[in-house]
Amino acid sequence: MQYRLFLFLYIFYLSALTSDISGQTVYSLNQALKDAVDQAPTGLIAKIAQTELELKLKSLSSKNLPQLAFGAQATYQSATTGLDLSLPGFAIPRLSRDQYKMQLDASQMIYDGGSTSIQKNIAGLNYNLETAQVMLDMEQVKEQIINVFFGILESKLRLEIISHKKEDISASLSKIEVAVTNGVVLKSELKNLQAELLSLSQVETEIRYIKKNQISIMNLLTNLNHDESTVFEAPELSESNVPNYTIRPMFRILILQTNQIDQITKLDFAFSKPKLLLFAQGGYGKPGLNFLKNEFTEYYIGGLKLQWNLNKLYTSSKDKEISVLQKQKIESKRLAYTQQTEIRLTTLENEVNKYKEQFNIDFEILALRNEIKNIAKIKLEQGALTSSEFLSSVNDENEAMINKELHQLMRLKSTYLYQLMGGNL
Repeated sequence: MQYRLFLFLYIFYLSALTSDISGQTVYSLNQALKDAVDQAPTGLIAKIAQTELELKLKSLSSKNLPQLAFGAQATYQSATTGLDLSLPGFAIPRLSRDQYKMQLDASQMIYDGGSTSIQKNIAGLNYNLETAQVMLDMEQVKEQIINVFFGILESKLRLEIISHKKEDISASLSKIEVAVTNGVVLKSELKNLQAELLSLSQVETEIRYIKKNQISIMNLLTNLNHDESTVFEAPELSESNVPNYTIRPMFRILILQTNQIDQITKLDFAFSKPKLLLFAQGGYGKPGLNFLKNEFTEYYIGGLKLQWNLNKLYTSSKDKEISVLQKQKIESKRLAYTQQTEIRLTTLENEVNKYKEQFNIDFEILALRNEIKNIAKIKLEQGALTSSEFLSSVNDENEAMINKELHQLMRLKSTYLYQLMGGNL
């Protein structure tokens, strides 16, 4: 019996390594993680952000092209410029009160203080921030997948253990029925065993629905259609890599936010610099540039223009102080996040070690519980033990079996979460 028990546990642990001949689908945790990342709705954000960045960069680059503006106006005014002089043989015309103008303005930026280049850098930082946020969301999806996947494995384990327990009780029922008929065992002992089987069936139904719900969540996260026939493969145990949590998305977001503040500060300074540009105007109107010529005429003008917005000089010192305070806040967030990450990693590492030690002791406990149950079974069949006492030994063995496999599952789960929190998954 002891050999059969250990054989059962060994088969359970390795049952998902290959597909069986009935065509069952084998599904691994690593594949689930990949499918969930590929199907996550937030993954579309990265593609949209990429297109958005390309459009922004093209828009900013267009500032280096000549800028054109067309305008037209027709006006009527109450008075016009003129000289009220009367000279013999010479008439000075007075401008008409109705005036018309169509004008095309063109300008070419020569020097903009570097603002366009900095705006491109900011656009790139915004894109990197969005993609980092997507990766942060993906990290949360991965953690959810790990929890659901191991939840399915735990449900499967509990169902296997219940099935084994029912087999033990059922195997004793036939012998107890004979013993009741022969008057060796009371009929109430038989009823007690039958009631326990019904209770186990109730628990089995509840766990099946828990497993079904977990599979449904897995299907929603991976956009697949797994069912009860799918074999969810327990991952192999591997040693944890050295954590490098500084490469995790949240740390990248904080670094990018700091860089963003630096670029905004540079942009404010660039806006405070003078700008130099070429300009040209061409038009047609009445009057033209010669206000003494009261008729429609063409005209043009061109040259260099210097623009200098001095308003930024009034607030530059305060803006720098604000930038320093914003960077201090980000540094505080980084320190807090580092602390929480180290706490989580320490907790997970201790859990891995705890489950490892417990798993090593579980073998001895299970062997003893199995031996006690086998002795109780013989005594029950001989009428020297009550069914309640026998069920107690069965429950003890059942608990030992569950603990052994649960400790291994929890060790695997904690290892994967450790890898994820450490930036290695």
